Amino acid sequence: LDDTDLRILYQALTEADSRLFRLFIDNRKRLENLYSAPEVRVKILEACEITLDKSIEYDFAELRDEAKAKIAQHYPAVKEAFNNRADLEFGHASGDTNGFMKALKKYCKAGLEHDRPETLMSVAKLCTENYADDKKALTYACEIAEAAAIQANRYDFYLGYAEVLSAAGNRKAALKAANEAMALAESQGSSGI
Repeated sequence: LDDTDLRILYQALTEADSRLFRLFIDNRKRLENLYSAPEVRVKILEACEITLDKSIEYDFAELRDEAKAKIAQHYPAVKEAFNNRADLEFGHASGDTNGFMKALKKYCKAGLEHDRPETLMSVAKLCTENYADDKKALTYACEIAEAAAIQANRYDFYLGYAEVLSAAGNRKAALKAANEAMALAESQGSSGI
């Protein structure tokens, strides 16, 4: 493959359960030279996330397991966070409340700094929207949303954190987070808040 082929391969990779993924991995070193190692790792993560989404859509545990195995092999630094999130999302989608709560606990214990703020906030909102009657789920949601807000350090994440706190019934902390969102919006020159 020449550089043009590698660029096409890089852009075409979307799923981890494909021949393109194997070809991508076979040419990983050359792709890292053409792009960068972090960019290639992000592409691997995105492909595995799409395969995970597909496993949830079709309620197909084998696809989830394939995505988890490929993350473990090709991006081990995020393996634990990815695997916990995969189990969490799959447990929720399949209606397994006990499995969801076990995965949620593991997800929080694994260390939230390994996941992207957008993903963290998505998990927190999943908890408040679907497990509003479960105090443990709401406690975890607050912890996760706080980690997302701190990592992102953007007004929209602090606003999301305030919403999660409010949903959990912690109005005082929600007001504090909302005020932090307002201060960040003003300092970052964001409008629309």
